[in-house]
This record gives sequence, C-alpha cells and structure tokens, in this order.
Amino acid sequence: MVGFLIITHHELASSLLSAARMLGADTERMRAVGLMEDEGPEAFAERVSQAVREADTGDGVIALADLFGGTPFNTIFRIAQQKEVSVVTGVNLPMILAAAFEPEKTQSREEMADALRDAGAGQIRTYGKV
Repeated sequence: MVGFLIITHHELASSLLSAARMLGADTERMRAVGLMEDEGPEAFAERVSQAVREADTGDGVIALADLFGGTPFNTIFRIAQQKEVSVVTGVNLPMILAAAFEPEKTQSREEMADALRDAGAGQIRTYGKV
C-alpha cells in the first residue's frame, strides 16, 4: 500500500493529521513533518528523508505539500527525484481524508496522487448571497 507524507511549514502538518484522526481516519500509513522557524535546511531534509523511509511500505509515498515552491515542497521534490515519491501541493483536510478512507481504486501511485488532488480541489467552494 502507498504511504503518505504531509509536509508543511510549521505545525500545519501535524495539526492536519490530528484533525484527520479526530474524524476517524486511520493514519498509520501517514507521517507529518513541519519546517520549524529555527530549523536549518539540512536538519529538515534529514527529518523528511526519515519520514519517507517510515511511510514507504514498498509501494512508494505520496507527499502532500502545503505550498508549491516553498522550502517543504522544494525539499520533498529533491527527494522525489531519487525515491518512489509523488508530490501533490495545496494539501487540505479533504485530501488527507480521501487518502485514509478511500480504498486504493487506482492502478498506480500517480493515479492516486491525481485522485487526491481532485478530492482536495473538489471541496473548494464559494458561498455567499444568492
């Protein structure tokens, strides 16, 4: 089964994972890593590499990053060039819940990454006066 890594600035990653648990999600295959203000890039990259190793059970990892072009994204993108890691940006709670609750209906890690992107985007809506 595919593993998941939530990678963000500060404590957003661990907060999203906690919220998913509160909603009944099985987060055993998920890891969360947040870049802290006082953390250097090498130390952060090592924590990310360790989380990828922990999350990967043999079928690779899908990393859900908060912001395209930010340090968390750039770090996991470099790692993804050498490991079986797909990266999706714009992480939100619906993506994490889809990863936890949806059975793996897709054939590949890349297809699953696309499905998670669609799940996250599908929950973005605007409401106001009608």
